[in-house]
Amino acid sequence: MQPQFKTNPRRLQQCRVNQQKYRAQAIATTQRLVNRVNELKLETAKLEGQLASLRHTFIPRPIEQSSSLKIAEEYIKAFRYGWQEYGNNQMQYELLNRLLSPTFVLCGRYGYDQLVVQWQSYTKSFNYFEMQCTSIQRVYKDDDEIVHCAGHLIVQLNYDTIRYIFPHLLSNEDIVQKLFNRYMQIPFLVRMTIQNNLIQDMDGEVEFTIGLNTLLKSLKETEEIMSRAMIDGPLLLNYDYTTKSTGYS
Repeated sequence: MQPQFKTNPRRLQQCRVNQQKYRAQAIATTQRLVNRVNELKLETAKLEGQLASLRHTFIPRPIEQSSSLKIAEEYIKAFRYGWQEYGNNQMQYELLNRLLSPTFVLCGRYGYDQLVVQWQSYTKSFNYFEMQCTSIQRVYKDDDEIVHCAGHLIVQLNYDTIRYIFPHLLSNEDIVQKLFNRYMQIPFLVRMTIQNNLIQDMDGEVEFTIGLNTLLKSLKETEEIMSRAMIDGPLLLNYDYTTKSTGYS
């Protein structure tokens, strides 16, 4: 015979009460969800109405006011491998004539000619030169658009690097040998102020100290190298390569 189990009436009543309570809680939860969904639908409708209103009243900025990034990108692309001595420098001259303002200022002091000299000097100072721009951003200051171009210069050091930029190292054969033929990444930042589709002024930083310390892993040697480097401020090379001869073929 199968055993017979009797349910305690009190426990049975408690189960019924619990089931009713759970059903009531479930109904209340469902109703809250329905109410919240309706609220979200109402909020969405309001936002869509606001968006439609904004689209109706929004006046797009003129194309010429949003072309500063394209101007900066064109400039960076044209000088990615520095100054092209053979064949392509006419294109670079034409680009500078087209992109630079007649009153262009470099680092607050110089003009068009010095920009060309700087590109020639940077390119002549290394066995290999490449400017890799990894970030181009536009910011606003008053009525000016300022474009920040950041990245790394990838350079291969040679004797021209020593003679032009670090001539005080010529008697330090130990450091010269540590630098010779080495590749170095130098962080840079260039700022361009652009108005009316023309570059009005340009400045920035080329972090030779960071590049050298990363390469040599020696603050002492980096300080010695940079102590009398032919560098004017944070960006400019302070020599005219046309007046020097390396003595190397």
